[in-house]
Amino acid sequence: MEMASGQAMVLSLMACALLASGVARLVTRPLYEELAALLPLPASNRAALHADARAPGPS
Repeated sequence: MEMASGQAMVLSLMACALLASGVARLVTRPLYEELAALLPLPASNRAALHADARAPGPS
């Protein structure tokens, strides 16, 4: 309420914040999932992926 210097604008500010949050969720992907996708795989998972790539496929 201090930002609006009154109670009259509190409801409209809250509605604006909820609307902006909803639009942001529609437009962008979650931050932590995107950051996790950029991290390298642990060594054990990399070894398993390389082993799968070297294994002969069905013929």
